[in-house]
Amino acid sequence: MSGPLRNIDFLAWFSPEERTVCEGCGRQACVTLPDAEAWFCLACGAVSIGGKRVDIDGCLPAEG
Repeated sequence: MSGPLRNIDFLAWFSPEERTVCEGCGRQACVTLPDAEAWFCLACGAVSIGGKRVDIDGCLPAEG
């Protein structure tokens, strides 16, 4: 791969109408998939499932 991956590349997959404002960072970068109860922020990495945020500082908790 050449160069770092950027979140803006993923934002281009979603129109502005498909994005919502993220409660974590305030940017209009929160997206979901059809029939999913999960929301993902492509700016800060926040993940919410069923309305509850499950990530910690942009990271999912590791099981183990």
